[in-house]
Amino acid sequence: MFKLFLSSDRPDPPQGQPKVTELTTDSVRVEWRPPTHDGGTSVTSYHVEWQAGDSGDWTTIGCTHVMYLHVHDLQHGTEYRFRVLAENVFGTSDPSDTSDAYSIQEPKAKIDYDKMGKKI
Repeated sequence: MFKLFLSSDRPDPPQGQPKVTELTTDSVRVEWRPPTHDGGTSVTSYHVEWQAGDSGDWTTIGCTHVMYLHVHDLQHGTEYRFRVLAENVFGTSDPSDTSDAYSIQEPKAKIDYDKMGKKI
């Protein structure tokens, strides 16, 4: 007679660094890859954290079941770093690697011209 033992545990962290895409004047999209090992059961959600400026503190900014999150209302000139934790029924993973630092830049002023091509 054979017995099969399945280990069930919290998942590994999401793989690698989160990547920031779709930068706008006040938002970004953060994307990541799934954990190498899900702990023996499906990942139920991902928790996204940021570190804003030089604070050193990590703050949870969202929770999702897909592998991306749109982050809005970012402040111009502030540097942001992101990390992600995976969760299953057995618990929450350690954090992923930390993303590179990203900063939202001030939008360039729109310059209007009259019919003759002079700045208004």
